[in-house]
Amino acid sequence: MIDCRIQNRIGIITLNRPEKLNALNVFMFESIAHHLDLWEMDPGVDLVVIRSAVDRAFSAGGDLRILYDIDQQYPKDEAYKKFDDFFAFEYTLNERIHGYKKPYIALIHGIAMGGGLGVSMHGRYRIVSENVTIAMPECAVGFFPDIVSTAFLRHCPGFMGSFLAVTGYRLNAADALDTGLATHFIPKDLFDVFVEALCQAPTAGQGEAVLLELLDHFGGGEVPVAPTLSPRQELIDEAFSKETLDDALIVLKLSKDPWCQKILRDLALSSPLSLGLTYDHFKNIKGKSFKSLKEMDQKLASYCLQHGDFLEGIRAKIVDKDNRPRWQKNFS
Repeated sequence: MIDCRIQNRIGIITLNRPEKLNALNVFMFESIAHHLDLWEMDPGVDLVVIRSAVDRAFSAGGDLRILYDIDQQYPKDEAYKKFDDFFAFEYTLNERIHGYKKPYIALIHGIAMGGGLGVSMHGRYRIVSENVTIAMPECAVGFFPDIVSTAFLRHCPGFMGSFLAVTGYRLNAADALDTGLATHFIPKDLFDVFVEALCQAPTAGQGEAVLLELLDHFGGGEVPVAPTLSPRQELIDEAFSKETLDDALIVLKLSKDPWCQKILRDLALSSPLSLGLTYDHFKNIKGKSFKSLKEMDQKLASYCLQHGDFLEGIRAKIVDKDNRPRWQKNFS
C-alpha cells in the first residue's frame, strides 16, 4: 500500500495501491506524516521523494468510499465528528508538506487528482511526465477542491486557478508547466534512473544543489504534448474574473470556441451547489495565510458533508455507480 524507506540519505515514499489507483486512506496519510516528521529531524536524510509504483497513476485522490461508509454506520453527530477529524488530519499533512524544511520532490505521472495533489503540489519540486493528467474534479462528486488547493491554484496565471477549481479541467504536462503547477518535466522512462542518480549522488550538506544539477541533466527536454490552456488565457480571464458564476458561464456560452461548449457540458454534470460554493470560495482567498486557507477548507468540507451534495455524489459515482446523482439544485 505504501513503502517509506531511506536509501543513501534520500527518504523515499512509494505509493503502491494499484487496485485503487493509489487512492489515499487514513493509514497512508498517517504513514507519510510519521516519516516526514522522522526524516525532517534526521541529519542522515537530505531530501524526500514521493513517487508511485502504479503504472496508471500517481494517485487518483482520496479514498472517498470510507466517508460514505461512516455515514451509513454511525449516528449523524458521531459521523460528522469523524468526518471533521479525517479532513483535519489530511489538511494538516498538506500544511506539513507546504512548510517542509527539506527539499520535497514529487514525481508525478498518469492520473493525479484530488488528494493525490495534496501530497504532491504543496512540495517544493513537482516533476511531471509526458502522460500525466492533473485535475481537481471534486465538484463532480458534490464537493469542492479542498486539500488547501487554494494555496497553489492562486499562483496560476490570471484567473486560471479559479477556472481549474470550478471546471475540474484535466491538464496535460504542458498545461501543468505553463500554469506553474509543475516545476519540471522528465520523461516517465527516466523517473527510476533519476531517483537512482539522486540516491548515488553526494548529497550530504549540498542536497538541493545536487538535486538542481540532476534536474538540469534529466529535465528540460521538449514536452511531447501541446498546451491547451495558455492559448485560451484571455478567454478564461474574461470569464472567471466576473463577480458571479452565472456571469462567467455567460461568457463561455457566448464564445464560438467549441472547447467552451465541452466545458459547459461537463459543468452540467457537476453539483450546482458545489460549483457556486467553489466560485465564491476562490473570490475570498487573496492575501490569506496557509493556516487561514486550511481553516476555510475545514469549514467548507464540514458544510458539504452535512448540508451539501457530497454524500450523494459519492453514492452516485463510487458506491452505486449509477452516475445519476440527485443534486439539490439545477444547473444554470
